[in-house]
Amino acid sequence: MKYFTKLLAPLISLLLVSAFIGCSDSSSEDEDSTTYKVEVGVISNSTYTTAMNKISYWSEVSYSNIASLRLYLYNNTISDHEVETGVSLSEIKDFLLSKGMSNYEANSEIEVLKNIGNDIVFGEHATDSSKKIWMYATK
Repeated sequence: MKYFTKLLAPLISLLLVSAFIGCSDSSSEDEDSTTYKVEVGVISNSTYTTAMNKISYWSEVSYSNIASLRLYLYNNTISDHEVETGVSLSEIKDFLLSKGMSNYEANSEIEVLKNIGNDIVFGEHATDSSKKIWMYATK
């Protein structure tokens, strides 16, 4: 549970900050008020490798392919599975940036999420190189 706290503490902080800042400006960085469900979990490196192999065989990136991969990851999550609902695109982007993605990479993932309706990203585990983290977002 310590890892989860380290992993999602920035996201939770962003949620609280955005609640205080609120919607004071109607020209917010989000184009609409769509919110997302975000899941995170910890997987082994072998699960990560299998997931990447599955992705390499996709002929297209589609909602159903991503959802199928999410199920595989969920079924093979070894710890710290958590779900947060009502998450905005700007909060997701801030979380991705806080985990080391470049602005370009984060924007690319946000575009996938907006256009397809779901997305999965992977990251390094903070304390154990034999594990990876995954994050899934869906409308």
